[in-house]
Amino acid sequence: SVRTCLINQMTYLTHAGRGIVDWTGIEDFTSVKHFDCGNFIGTLDLSVLPQLEEFFMGACCYTGDTLIIKSQTLRQFSIDEMYINKIIQDSLPSIEVFYASYGINIDTLDFRSSPNLEYLVVPGGSASMHSLKDLKLSNSGSLKVLEISYQLIESLDLSDQVNLVYLSCFNSNLNYLNIANGNNTNFTHITTFPVTNDLAWGAGWPIFGYSPSGFNIGSNPNLYCIDVDDPVWSTANWTNIDSWASFSNNCATAFGCTDSLACNYDSIA
Repeated sequence: SVRTCLINQMTYLTHAGRGIVDWTGIEDFTSVKHFDCGNFIGTLDLSVLPQLEEFFMGACCYTGDTLIIKSQTLRQFSIDEMYINKIIQDSLPSIEVFYASYGINIDTLDFRSSPNLEYLVVPGGSASMHSLKDLKLSNSGSLKVLEISYQLIESLDLSDQVNLVYLSCFNSNLNYLNIANGNNTNFTHITTFPVTNDLAWGAGWPIFGYSPSGFNIGSNPNLYCIDVDDPVWSTANWTNIDSWASFSNNCATAFGCTDSLACNYDSIA
């Protein structure tokens, strides 16, 4: 229990293992910056905590009904193996790290108003957990790491993500990928992750599609061509692709036109 007169002075809040089922009164914790959350029931809305900077939900099993991720101040968001029935993601202008391992039940993530986002890690986990179909990113170029393996995204244009150095979209549904961001030669394997809780990734990072080159888009049956900075360099250095896929400076013209009525029709395209 917390004395009522001290509630608005608390900066760290945890309820892991405490069996809380009613969030009435959480809006009175107006100074909380770090929220370590366990299982919950009902709806949890992060926007009621006006100074929240870090939100963590550690590895567990099934949890709450609805989680609303909306905050003007949140910098780090991390949920690990938490199966939430419904997630609503709204404005996150201060977010820098967004990590959701397994079980994030959401079909669209919109980070167009998140110019500081550097690490985005939302792997699906297995075929039964595929849900993410649409990903919208800010054109600020802040993104460094993107892990979206085992998801349903079909089209991904990362050409404006000029600081991106790691991409894993293994076992997914891509049919279009543009990674010509002018920074391909700086791609690298990531071994550390900037979260302040006890996620011990180390050499085990990333969760899926390990690649020392920092690039893995294998097992995408509908992806035949990938736009890159330099096809020769990519072919030599990025080997975690499917045998039917190749690199190009311009995939739009790489195979010719397949329309038999067009003037540039290519019968062997």
